[in-house]
Amino acid sequence: MTRRALDASTPHPGGRPTVTSSTTQMPTLGSTSIGVARCGARTSTRRRPPPQSRWSRTGVVGFAAVQATPEPDAGRPEELTMLYVLARAHGGGAGQALLDATLGGRPASLWVAADNPRAHSFYRRNGFTPDGSTSSFGPIETTVRLVR
Repeated sequence: MTRRALDASTPHPGGRPTVTSSTTQMPTLGSTSIGVARCGARTSTRRRPPPQSRWSRTGVVGFAAVQATPEPDAGRPEELTMLYVLARAHGGGAGQALLDATLGGRPASLWVAADNPRAHSFYRRNGFTPDGSTSSFGPIETTVRLVR
């Protein structure tokens, strides 16, 4: 296994996310890019920020992974296999920083729950559109594939 690590973003004022990204060569999966978002205490410039936008704890608030697309019909060379941000860090830039660090602007595919409008909006802002494929995954009854 080979590993290359880099600091994908610099710390921002107010405790915004810092993402560390690494690429790992795994014998069974090939090359996998993994990102981890860490945040410090957040202060807001808003007069009265909503409670969910304040981070009362520090540490890891999200993670993401990209690997070679396992489905031959996906039409994209890579798949965003994971991108998760804790609810307490939503809206603070962690998801965007993770996506930028692990995938950048490269073409890719991903699967997302059909009933997750927040995720659909995020991916749409980043150039992803549905390609018409649907599936299910564990307890998620319907997932849709997005591509860019």
